[in-house]
Amino acid sequence: MEDLVKQMEERIDSGFVRSYVIKQDNHVVAHLATGAEIAKLCTVCYGITDSNYRGRGYFRNLMVYLCSELGKEGKEIYSVYYMENARKQHHKVGFVDCCEFGKLYRNIQ
Repeated sequence: MEDLVKQMEERIDSGFVRSYVIKQDNHVVAHLATGAEIAKLCTVCYGITDSNYRGRGYFRNLMVYLCSELGKEGKEIYSVYYMENARKQHHKVGFVDCCEFGKLYRNIQ
């Protein structure tokens, strides 16, 4: 576990990834992060909402905020997800299908 924490700290310190959470009563209810960032390109992934808090807009709010920040930096934004029900959520915040292989989608905002 210590190795994993160290790797994540190194990735955050290097600017290769960023991570956002929403907490309620010191409990993480939603999380979203970039999977990789380079000069003008990034991937958004690792989005999850606690099942007890779904349907309240937490994921959408994180996605809108993160994409806004990345857009201000001039980054081309892509998202990768692994669950088919995430497609609808991605489309709601401006992502369009880019390719079927690996479920990679591009944000057009």
